[in-house]
Formats: sequence, structure tokens, C-alpha cells
Amino acid sequence: MPLRLQKEDELDRERSSNAPCFILRKMMNLEMNTERVAGRHRNRLEVEELLRDYAGSGLSRREFCRSRGVGVSTLGHHLKRSRQELAGRSISADCSG
Repeated sequence: MPLRLQKEDELDRERSSNAPCFILRKMMNLEMNTERVAGRHRNRLEVEELLRDYAGSGLSRREFCRSRGVGVSTLGHHLKRSRQELAGRSISADCSG
């Protein structure tokens, strides 16, 4: 019997013989594997400091975010907004003559 089918059979047996325990273990495993950082709002100065620290850190986004307790998507959002603001400033400077 292929390994995949053996694993499925084992899971089926475990589910049927110990349904509440199986569900509890499954839930605990899910909780242990999900790392959720509580969201918070940062003011402009905090965002600027965060971006400066990231730029000077030499770390990957993931490493930096893990060390600072910031979501990777949050850092990406702030980086994107920063780039858009810089692009907007350069366009308005060109238009002002």
C-alpha cells in the first residue's frame, strides 16, 4: 500500500476511535503553527523610524519583521506607500517648473 494511503488510513482510524482527542490535537497543532502579531497603528514618525531601521539592518524582510514583531505585509505596505509618496513628490516637483 502506498505511503499516502497508509497515512490516510491511520488518520481515519484515529478520527473514528478518538474523535474528540483528534480534533483537540488538530486544533492545538493549528494554534501552535500560526503566529499572529497583534495589529497596532503607527504614527508617521514611527513608520519613518521603522523604514530607516529596516533599510540599515541588512536583514531580509522576514528576518527584520520577526525581530521587530511586525507583520511582513505591514512592512510591505509601508514601503509601498513610501515609494508612492516619493514618486508623487518628484512628479509634482517636475510640474511646478
